[in-house]
Amino acid sequence: MLKLVGSRFHFRRVVPVPLRPILGKSEIWISLGRAGKVEARHRAAQLHGQTTDLFEGLFSVSDIKQSSDALTSLPEEIKSTNEEYVLKKRTRCP
Repeated sequence: MLKLVGSRFHFRRVVPVPLRPILGKSEIWISLGRAGKVEARHRAAQLHGQTTDLFEGLFSVSDIKQSSDALTSLPEEIKSTNEEYVLKKRTRCP
């Protein structure tokens, strides 16, 4: 996901639940710098592919069974992330 924070774009991707203990993170945030929107989208697409490769590689060398939807967020995660983002955004606005 591409996010604009201030004047910089950031790449954000949720780590699949089974891989969180291995990576020690629940999400990956990477600043894309002051790139324009088109360049930021290009960089985000590359990062999405790289993180997918990382996740698949970790599944292949771990004891964790990869389900068909393991690389996507669960509906509950999407809802909680959206609620968290909306709440943070509302508290920031005057």
